[in-house]
This record gives sequence, structure tokens and C-alpha cells, in this order.
Amino acid sequence: FVSFTQEFGRCPRNHTFTESMVAEIFKAVEVRGTGSLGKPEFLAACRLLQYRLFATKKYSVLQEGFPKLWSSSVFQWLKEQVDGDQKRLDLFMSFILIINFALVLVETFYDLQNWKETPLLENLELIFAIGYLCEVAVKLCVYSWPQYWAHGVNKFDLITTILLAVSSFWEVACSHAVHAHKAGVVPIDNHVRMVCSGPSCVIAYIPVISQGFISRYLNILRLLRLLRMIKHLRRLRNVQFMVTAVVKITMGSKNILTALGVVVFFFTTLSVQLWGGLLCEPNLDLEETEWHKRKWFALNFNDFLMAFGVWVVSLLREYMPEIAEAIWEASGIPGSWLIVPIFYVCAVIIVFELVKAFTIELFVYLSNKRLEEERYGPRPFQPLVHIEKALAERDIGFHYSLLGNDGFGED
Repeated sequence: FVSFTQEFGRCPRNHTFTESMVAEIFKAVEVRGTGSLGKPEFLAACRLLQYRLFATKKYSVLQEGFPKLWSSSVFQWLKEQVDGDQKRLDLFMSFILIINFALVLVETFYDLQNWKETPLLENLELIFAIGYLCEVAVKLCVYSWPQYWAHGVNKFDLITTILLAVSSFWEVACSHAVHAHKAGVVPIDNHVRMVCSGPSCVIAYIPVISQGFISRYLNILRLLRLLRMIKHLRRLRNVQFMVTAVVKITMGSKNILTALGVVVFFFTTLSVQLWGGLLCEPNLDLEETEWHKRKWFALNFNDFLMAFGVWVVSLLREYMPEIAEAIWEASGIPGSWLIVPIFYVCAVIIVFELVKAFTIELFVYLSNKRLEEERYGPRPFQPLVHIEKALAERDIGFHYSLLGNDGFGED
């Protein structure tokens, strides 16, 4: 079985398994105690091999490097808040995030009313950012880095936290630059190179032109805090289903979407070569066309991106004879306008309709499967549960994801 899994892992599309993970797979599917796999066990093992399975050390280096600290009552209480069944740290940070969201609304209202923010309100940005950094630090004190980074939610948290910290510092720096400008201490005509806050000064290079520009820039930075709200939407079952359905539909539609992309790319390149620079407002040949009367000047073939946009618009709406008419009037190539209806037949009627049919079929399948799970409950794959329990007893984290899943045949 080890030789089989090693040979199986040589395929670039498959995942390579360590010998320890192969041993865990064998123990999870071999239930008869004979030391060999029958047909049902081998089929279960083959199903496991379709997953990307890997294990990580669950807890941080503090468990072995500082055993007294790890076993202390205070640290065990902290570990319970992070890794307990109730995940109290996540609940607490959700409450903090709601307060932060309210702060964003208050600050935005202040800006719209042109009111001066209080010093406390200005510095709360940095306080929240430091709080989010502390959350990451606390989790890394409990979990090892591989265990922390193995979860997509933690990756999202870390990236948004760093962005929030940088944006909060930048916001405070810009705010102090405005105050210094109002006080006449620092000119803010083109750039501010030094921002002073109390006894300390921060050297910075802030590209600002006016106070109005800073206000708009700060409002954009505050939107970064709303990214963390997305994390908590995953608790809603409807959101979970929507995200899962989009991912599975996208993964399952790779081949047909590739075919559609090739067709659109071909017509985009061809149209730029044939009609580049012809569909433009100054062209007198187009004055009496519907394309000119409706001011569709943005729909042209002057470069690749503009031509790509024309064909995408054609995919999303009905046939547009205005484009064919404009090409017939502007182009000196006889019959070149026929490319427009040919594209509609090839890309829209044939390929794009296949994409829509496949998408609808897969969505109906996922919806029926969701209703079945709500009625009878989820049916976990028992060998996966077996491996997870066995590794959890040894303080090892277990992670898995289905490779190349198209949404069909998971059960």
C-alpha cells in the first residue's frame, strides 16, 4: 500500500503523502484487523487519496520550550479561551469588531458634517489595530505557526490585521499632518516629510495635495476595517452555501470556461487587427449610425482591453446590431461585419449557453444536497473522522481538502 501511494503521488495532479500519513490512512480504513485491505477498504483508501491530507504540530513551541509557563493556571486559562469548545476569544473579538464598525460610522459622519474629531476618537484607530495584533499574538502563543497558517480564516485575519495596522498608523500620521498645517508648523503644499505627535516625531513621506484629499484618503483606509466583517459572515449557513457553491461551480466549470476564454480571445485579437481605430467619435462615416446616436463611444476595438469589453457586453446581453452596422459603415473590408453575428452564434448561443446550463445543473445539485443534509444531517466520511481523532490524541492538527472537486460524487 505504501508503494502504491508513492506511485500515485508521482502524478502532478495528485498530492504526495508522507509515510506517517499513509500509515494513518491504512489504520483508518483497515477495520477487520487482518493487516490487509479488501475491496471495500481499498475503495475507501482510494477515496482518501483524492484528498490533500497533511498534519501539523498543533501547539506552539511554548509547550516544550517553556513547560512551566505552559502548565501554569494563567496560561491554561488563556489556552481555554483560544482553543476551547466555545472559542471565547473569537466571540470577544467579534464584539470588538462591532464596536470598531460603529466607530467607522461615527468617523464617517464627522467627516460628512465637517466636524472636528476629538483626540480620543482619532487615536482609537490605532488602539483597535493594536488590539487586532494582540489577538494574532495570543493565538500564535497557543498554536504553532503551521497550525495557524493552515486555516484560510487565519490567513485572512493576519493579512487584514497587518493592513489595518499600517492604515491606522498612516491615518494618524495624516491627521497630525493636517493639524500641523492648520497650526502653521508644517507646510502641506506638496509633501509632508515630518509628522510630530507630542514629544516624538515620526519621519514620513505623505503624498498629499490638500486637506480634502487627506479626508478622502482616510475614508478609503477605514474601509479596510470592514474586511474583518467578512470573516464573521461565514457563520451564516446561507453565506457558507453561497461561497461553497461559487467555488465548486468555478472549479467544475474550468474546461468550459477555458473554451469560452479561447473563443473570446480569438475574436478580440481578430477585431483589434481589423477594426482598430475605426470606431471613434470623430469618424464622419459613423454620424448616422445608431452606435453614434446612442453615444456608444466606449464600445470600440481600439485596443485589446476595449475590444474584450465589447465581446463581454455581447455575452451578457442580446445581439447588438448597432455594432455590426457601425463596422459596416467604417470598415473598408467587405463583409467583415459578419464576424459580429458569427461571434454571437459561436460564443453566445453555443459556448455561453453551455456554461449557463452546466452552472444551473450544478447549482440545483448542490441545493438538493443541502436540503438533504438539513433533513437527515451531514454524513461525514468516517475514515477522515478516524484520522482526526487519532491525531488529536497526540496534539497533532489534521487538515484536509478535496482535490479537483467539481461538486459531484462527494458522497
